[in-house]
Amino acid sequence: MNELRYRQTEAQGILLILLTSLIWGTTGTVQTLGPAGIDPIAVGALRIIIGGALISARAYRMRQRSTLPWSRTLLPAGTLFVVIFQFAFFSAVRQTGVVVATVTTIGTTPVFAGLLASVFLREKLRPVWFPATAISIVGVILLAGGGDVAGVQVTMDRAGIGLALLAAGAYAAQTIVIRRLVQDHPPEMVMGRLFLLASLVVAPVLILRPLDWLHSAHGVGTVLYLGVVATGLAYVLFSRGLRSVGGAMAGTVSLAEPAAAALFGFFLLDEAVSLRGALGITAIAGALLMVTVASLLRPSGAASPVPWRVPMLVQERSGDQAGEYPGSPAPPMREEAPYNRE
Repeated sequence: MNELRYRQTEAQGILLILLTSLIWGTTGTVQTLGPAGIDPIAVGALRIIIGGALISARAYRMRQRSTLPWSRTLLPAGTLFVVIFQFAFFSAVRQTGVVVATVTTIGTTPVFAGLLASVFLREKLRPVWFPATAISIVGVILLAGGGDVAGVQVTMDRAGIGLALLAAGAYAAQTIVIRRLVQDHPPEMVMGRLFLLASLVVAPVLILRPLDWLHSAHGVGTVLYLGVVATGLAYVLFSRGLRSVGGAMAGTVSLAEPAAAALFGFFLLDEAVSLRGALGITAIAGALLMVTVASLLRPSGAASPVPWRVPMLVQERSGDQAGEYPGSPAPPMREEAPYNRE
């Protein structure tokens, strides 16, 4: 069969992760517009279950298979990080409020991601990562103090901040694990297995949470959007982006999420955005533009893209040299294709 080859560049991977961040930025608005009495912990569990079922069904329909063995440590670890992130973040929101929890989690994620990527993936942090991350974090801080979110009380609670830091570490670790797994296996298969296992872990939580708000079309529609679009679709795009973007850079690009959330709140919830908030959004946008331009201008020999095949999705790794892929110094793998589609 003649196969059309498609090489995903780092810039294209960044755009996929940016699109994912924009989708994730809608979750706060959607939950705010949700039914009265909506329970954030139950929402987190239902997101994992619905998203996992959707991704698993897609992977099965594509009939992808992997000829490389699955890691006995990465898959359980990734599952654990997915669960910890959901519950730690929602608990932080309850403990210290939306603003502080979001800023602490999203703002510190690039730092955790950079450190973990350099240690476990042996990624060399690129020069553009340092100023882009610093500018983005400043932008997030400005954004947090620049919005007038009705009904949200900013509370500096130590336990809540600790939970937010735990969520940031779990999200960064989850990113590193996914980044590693998608080098050997199809993105849909990776995310399907992670969320399927996570579903088994979080399912019992629903027994203990109030679900009265789910007995309406409004509640069902809210959960379906959060599960299908904000989890199923978003994580597939995210995992595909990680095939050509390093874990540290992915953490920085993900800082677009709070900026997107602020814009959605401004246009859909009539939330006021002050000059300080506008400066924060501008700073984040500037940092993302810096990262994207640096990727586009990077010499092709310094950032060889990850090869794809359409529609076979066969990744050829034979003959690759160590460090050829962005942030991937691993030695060449076996010559047979790690996965394909029958």
